[in-house]
Amino acid sequence: MDNSFSTNHIKCIKAVNEALNNVSDFKDTMQDIVEVLFAIYECDRAYLIYPCTPDALQWRAIECATDKWFSANDVGQDMMMDESVASVCKTLHEKKDVVTFGVKGDVPVPKMLIETFKINSQISMPIYSPKGDALALGLHQCSYERVWSDEDKNLFREVGLLITKFISESYDNFKHYYDQVGIS
Repeated sequence: MDNSFSTNHIKCIKAVNEALNNVSDFKDTMQDIVEVLFAIYECDRAYLIYPCTPDALQWRAIECATDKWFSANDVGQDMMMDESVASVCKTLHEKKDVVTFGVKGDVPVPKMLIETFKINSQISMPIYSPKGDALALGLHQCSYERVWSDEDKNLFREVGLLITKFISESYDNFKHYYDQVGIS
């Protein structure tokens, strides 16, 4: 295993665990994790969206993006669930694991996501609460067509499992946050 990868892997897991252990509230904790992923992967956008359900009417993002690229947070409100986001949610539900999107990914990036968010490649995975609520954790690369390595996928999966564990242990906080913002 590459020494620099191993160092980054340990650094990322340590930073995610630190964010999960310094719980102030659900949104702040998830924002911290998204920012850790954004920095470690040096991507153009990192996000956690809820709900990751193809038949939802709308969705909300906790997100970190470079200034150059559109952010769902720029809208300042919930986003409508369109066909392209619904297709990503459906793919994540079907695969139940890390999925890469792009020319060299597992599946292509949906056309509307390319147009709206300028995504060249994406890595995502579903996160499930103990009650079956689904979220999507993801990273976008907009500036170039990134090929996600096996190391990228393994680290991403490990972070997803840590988030799943956190949500399982703090389900009431998770549900309270999303009930409060009116997303279901």
